[in-house]
Amino acid sequence: MNAHSEIKPQTAIKSLTVDIGDLRAALAWVNKVRERHVMIPILSQNLFRVENGILTIVATDLDREASESLLVEASENWSFVANGQRILKVTTGLSGTVTLEHDVANERVSLIAEGMTLAMNNMFPPEDWPRFAKHEQLGEIEVGEAVLHEALKLVAPCISTEETRYYLNGVYWTSHNGVSRLVTTDGHRLARLDLEAPEPPHNVIYPRKSISPLSAMLTANGNQVAKVSYMGRKADGAALVLGVEIGERKLFSKLIDGTYPDYTRVVPPEDRENKIDIVVPRSAAQRLRLMAGGDATGCKISPEKGTMTVSTADRDASLSVNFAPAGKPAPEIGFNINYLAQTTAKLGDIRVRGLSGSDPALVTCEAHTNLIMVLMPMRV
Repeated sequence: MNAHSEIKPQTAIKSLTVDIGDLRAALAWVNKVRERHVMIPILSQNLFRVENGILTIVATDLDREASESLLVEASENWSFVANGQRILKVTTGLSGTVTLEHDVANERVSLIAEGMTLAMNNMFPPEDWPRFAKHEQLGEIEVGEAVLHEALKLVAPCISTEETRYYLNGVYWTSHNGVSRLVTTDGHRLARLDLEAPEPPHNVIYPRKSISPLSAMLTANGNQVAKVSYMGRKADGAALVLGVEIGERKLFSKLIDGTYPDYTRVVPPEDRENKIDIVVPRSAAQRLRLMAGGDATGCKISPEKGTMTVSTADRDASLSVNFAPAGKPAPEIGFNINYLAQTTAKLGDIRVRGLSGSDPALVTCEAHTNLIMVLMPMRV
């Protein structure tokens, strides 16, 4: 043994063992905020942080940060960055436990499971992981998991995708009579839902791209409580980030900085005298959309006759379906058949009320009495 071999440092191997099902579930969820095509390479990776037998996996796109914590058997506390998406792929169909070994000296991370080994070069030090600014705590509320899940499902279809009016690209979370209210609109339709939750400390616009990972945190019949935190600058009271925590999962999202329009101006009063008052069956709306073929085809509704008619895009055929006629004179009105079909798919049979064929129509349903929608008519 020569002098050089005697002073050569030994390779430090740090390891952890975790249930493979838990690992896959955590990676699948946090990576909902991971961008597929990024200009900053480290954003395509995941941060793995081990502290006192708890593994926290983190993903971020700089506008959102998702993390989940798991119980593990670990040799010590440390952090490393690895490609979580690759780990998901190679562990497909495996069960039991998986061991992750970090060869610090050679900058290599190895995954060992069921006689299989995946070796990955450790390209990024954990010190380079981007820090997501969460700011100061400005207040918080608690919402039932199932309540929030249903609310997002009902209002999300009306979120605008038009980038020029960026302030419509999210859910407006405000208050009304001491409780939470969610509002979404794309200029053609509007959804307003009163949530069974306390009044929020700030009015915020929660971005559309954060709805998918937030919905994935929730289950329809879940009985957990979602802790919603408002963070920003105490100096001016501006809320900049909304954090949601359910169990071991945390999601932080930057908010849309803008002023939401006065939605109350377009919502017709429920107690007004309407010339149009009809019930649109779900089955009729779905059948007519199939006829239209998915194009933005207008559906002509004749309340007095009790008919709904839609034509194909090339106008070479038309289909009419019948519903209960109004039994009194009422003006005809037209709607985008795709909007009618999407609305009835979520709500079932809907009641449509309006003054004329050119005024906004009020849409309600018996299944969700806390939800009101507004549909703008179209010429047909």
